Amino acid sequence: MIRTFCLLATLITFFASSYAQNTEIPLKVNKGRVWTDEGQKIKFTSLFSDADKYTYKIAASGQSNSIAAGNVVRIEQQTGTEAAKWGLVLGGAGFLGSLLGVLQAINSADLNGEEVDKSKVAPVVLGITAVSALIGVAIGSGRKKYKTVYSNPKYDTTAVLKPVRIGLACTSNQVVGVGLQFRF
Repeated sequence: MIRTFCLLATLITFFASSYAQNTEIPLKVNKGRVWTDEGQKIKFTSLFSDADKYTYKIAASGQSNSIAAGNVVRIEQQTGTEAAKWGLVLGGAGFLGSLLGVLQAINSADLNGEEVDKSKVAPVVLGITAVSALIGVAIGSGRKKYKTVYSNPKYDTTAVLKPVRIGLACTSNQVVGVGLQFRF
């Protein structure tokens, strides 16, 4: 029991730390985007930090610009593309759809008394799966993946609000009561 509790506590700590936001200001970030407090998203090729400002090179025009450190909500660094994720999702959907379609066709043929060559089932399913995965890779290769390298604690919105408790009271000679708990 104690081992299970320790393992569970370790896993919870690991997952909580992997989702924790980094509040240390990075010195240099290559290729990414800056979110400002005015709602702007600025894509850059390189970003350097000073004590009170960030200097970045705009990706589209190549111009250098600066922004005050207090106006930055979040800095994200480009880490690649979403090709693998889209390939996996569409490949899985293609596999499932083709498998269900082939099984339905075999079942329908058996009900009608027709013969089915089952040696061609695997190539059909694998072919449709491969084509679906390639389409997913093509879609995902155009979508960039970002990782948050800095989040300004001043704009942190992940704080958990305390729950509000609502109770229903009955008269003194009744013993039944209802309690509700909501998070707003």
